[in-house]
Amino acid sequence: MVDISVIILNYNTFQLTCECIASVYEQTNGISFEIIIVDNGSKECNPDLFKGAFPAVKLIKNNTNVGFAKGNNIGLQHASGKTVLLLNSDTKLLNNALLFAFERLLKDPHAAAITGKVVYPHGEPQHVAQNFPSIPLLLSEIFRLYRFIPKNKWGEIYAAHYFNYEQELYPDWIWATFFLIRREAISLLPGGKFPEDFFMYVEDKLWCYYLMKLGYKFIYSPLPRIVHYVAASTNDAKDFRN
Repeated sequence: MVDISVIILNYNTFQLTCECIASVYEQTNGISFEIIIVDNGSKECNPDLFKGAFPAVKLIKNNTNVGFAKGNNIGLQHASGKTVLLLNSDTKLLNNALLFAFERLLKDPHAAAITGKVVYPHGEPQHVAQNFPSIPLLLSEIFRLYRFIPKNKWGEIYAAHYFNYEQELYPDWIWATFFLIRREAISLLPGGKFPEDFFMYVEDKLWCYYLMKLGYKFIYSPLPRIVHYVAASTNDAKDFRN
């Protein structure tokens, strides 16, 4: 059994996915891992090219695009890791992110999953640490009550764009762009897998909600560093999450 099973979905992003895979091999040391590529019915090129470039990867080929959650569940069936990393194809690791995330996650038995500092290509952090909305939080934002709170406390309460991403945080939920999760936590989700209620986007919020109800926590750590090119597989320039 390896420490981490890295699952990467590919949908018409062959070059980006190759760069992502290469970054995992280049940056990772001190930990055992496997890479599972799930091709979601790409038409761009023959997905067998991945095996030519990276013979050690496991390649699963879907006939159609089955979506983010289902695609990862298909990859999960082939995973042997103690933990599972969902990694977007349009990312690159900037440091030994797998080791940093794995070591930090295992230090807290109450944490189900962890993410790292995910940045845009120009270096600005993406808001991967989020808290669930509530009436008190919404009212405090509407009436700008946060002005009466010490600025260094804003991030702990509001997360998202209020948070200083050079600090660690236990947010309510984290993005699935770089999402390292314990296998036992996945087994406690409905059906023992990632719920497939959504084809794409917001599924990470749902997964974290289920696990939070079971008493789990989530970690944002600034130590793992990842660049994210943002929705490259959807050909959309908007700041989507996955």
